[in-house]
Amino acid sequence: STAEGNMITVDENGLYVAYVNQAFLNKDKEPMKGISKEAKEYLFPTEIDTAGTFHLTHDISRDVLLVQKRRGYAMLMSSDMKVGDELKCSSITDEAKSLLGGKVKATATYSDFKIVGEEQVTTPAGTQIPAAGFESWSTASDKAVCPAADPYALYWDTGNHATAGLVGEQLTTSSTDVRSGATGTYSAYMRSIKAAVMGIGKFAAGNLFVGRFVAIDGMGGIVEFGRPFDFTARPKAIRFWMKNNEGTINEGSHTSGTDLGKVYCCLTDRNFTVNTNKEETLFAPTIATEGILASAVWESTESHSEWTLIEIPFEYRENLTTKPTTLVLTFTCSGYGDYFTGSTNSWMYVDDVEFVY
Repeated sequence: STAEGNMITVDENGLYVAYVNQAFLNKDKEPMKGISKEAKEYLFPTEIDTAGTFHLTHDISRDVLLVQKRRGYAMLMSSDMKVGDELKCSSITDEAKSLLGGKVKATATYSDFKIVGEEQVTTPAGTQIPAAGFESWSTASDKAVCPAADPYALYWDTGNHATAGLVGEQLTTSSTDVRSGATGTYSAYMRSIKAAVMGIGKFAAGNLFVGRFVAIDGMGGIVEFGRPFDFTARPKAIRFWMKNNEGTINEGSHTSGTDLGKVYCCLTDRNFTVNTNKEETLFAPTIATEGILASAVWESTESHSEWTLIEIPFEYRENLTTKPTTLVLTFTCSGYGDYFTGSTNSWMYVDDVEFVY
């Protein structure tokens, strides 16, 4: 057998799978006779078992019919590997190494020839979200309280820039209410209000997001969601501590039902700019939206009076080959806030946000 090229897909665990194009050869390295044209070349998957060992040990005659059903952890191999080549971790692309994480061992054998080699490599650990313990806070010149030591070098931002300037209210602030066992002394606290100017008011949802508040626009605002992020591995989930109250909706287009706590995290290849006065600029935080490569969404009308650990798994696009470059992450105690609807009794505390790898 000899490798002639490869096609890359992604398995259900979000890892790359290399299907290497193989051609049947005899022991003299000539095309084997008596095999149909369709079977002489096929896509052959390389796999890694749960112990992290690479395998190229399949019975070729058996795997021809099973190849389309085989899914699993896999590595990317160089497409020009030849029979008898020694398989080292250097044969695996850097992209595959960074996706696997931890230590991996490469070893492989065939019954009629060998590709052998054994080597350990330590791959990069997954990167964590900056300033996600909310220990540093400051005040900008527009009087907005900001979740950063420097209000002009923000990774996280809030809608305070609008409410502080318009009605003198801070919707998101620091709090000394932290969970038992927390290593920090502060958390983020957000609440929803009805913001009124000269008797004219609109509902304003408490929020906290990765990105930046761009400008006030009437009674709304322009927000850019997303910040650059160096993804060295694929997170399986996002995890955080929170407690919240979801009140009965009393403001907005419908005044019945319970408010909605909402958290969404998207791994993307771009930022998203939203004008809260223009519904056409809103985006759905799902993989069906152009530019979103993976998403994790949590929505709940349930209130939590005590600190609670929440973990949301990511859903990745199928056959994904593009690496995300941008992190979009938003928390709000009023999930209908984009439509100026919610409860003035809703609030949420958030702390210790992290990726799970």
